[in-house]
Amino acid sequence: MLFLGILAQPQVSVIIPLYNHYQHINNSIQSILNQTYENFNIIVVEDASTDDSYLVMKKIAKKEPKITVLQHEENRGPFQARLTALKSTTAEYVLFVDADDYLNNDKILQLAVDAALKHNADCVQFSELLQNIEWTKPYLWGNPPAIGPQRRHFMVQKWAESGVGTALHGKLLSTAVLRETLEFLGEEVTNRNIYYAEDLLVMLAFHQLSSTYVGLKDVGYTYFDRFESSTERSAKTYSGAQRRADDTAFVVEQVMKYGMKKFKAQFKEQIYYIFLNAFKTLDAKMLVSQKSKICETYLNTKIVGNKRSQMIIDEYCKSVKAKYAGVFSQEEM
Repeated sequence: MLFLGILAQPQVSVIIPLYNHYQHINNSIQSILNQTYENFNIIVVEDASTDDSYLVMKKIAKKEPKITVLQHEENRGPFQARLTALKSTTAEYVLFVDADDYLNNDKILQLAVDAALKHNADCVQFSELLQNIEWTKPYLWGNPPAIGPQRRHFMVQKWAESGVGTALHGKLLSTAVLRETLEFLGEEVTNRNIYYAEDLLVMLAFHQLSSTYVGLKDVGYTYFDRFESSTERSAKTYSGAQRRADDTAFVVEQVMKYGMKKFKAQFKEQIYYIFLNAFKTLDAKMLVSQKSKICETYLNTKIVGNKRSQMIIDEYCKSVKAKYAGVFSQEEM
């Protein structure tokens, strides 16, 4: 009976990268502690904040034995913060939560674990609410309720078209498959401090290696699009915007590389949608050279896929390439 009980209650590590969110972290932590599921711990990686985030988090952790606080000596970005936590966990599953978001359903962790065990799933995705000061928009999943390896491309297409599902947060993930994913991507990715768009690359690779995906209709996660979030503040500066462009260009280049060499053929069409979403993040005029670099990667790779998406991207890339010819070598002109 003890053995069966352990199997029915696998451990979950809830991982939170924390950077300059001292005013929001308590709400996020409390939403996790309120879960009816009991076998979980919380790993917070404080990423060298410039505000009081570390002090606030240490104060919270003193009162709660489920919480472990790790700290980076220098800011390395959310990707490296998650990797730091992942190295320290022994849990069977992980759940990533952003420091200014929260779980809005006290039973969602139990529902996710139950679904993972029932379907032997490596990924269970919650439905979520996208919210800001003025509006709330739901994103509902769970149709169909479980997707095996042969049909995962439909789920990836839905992700790519919406621009929402590729996020790391709001998903119960197999720790073993996630570690295998990082090994699959290699040190060029895992050694890099990535601040933007890393979710897309990791999740696309994750589903090359996973077995079954489950989408829950139950809403369990609130993603708060804060106008003054640390990410948006940094993106408004030249250095922040340049970093965003560099990271997006790097991620798209990696997706293209793996899309051609390693990803299964059924995923190649979805890379077009990924390209379209990548362009949306690079809208500052001073970053047009980064758009050109992304276009160059695409034009030199040429994936056979959805004709409409291909036409849109071809036209865009060619127009950017023609207008900003100096970015490209003479051989490519």
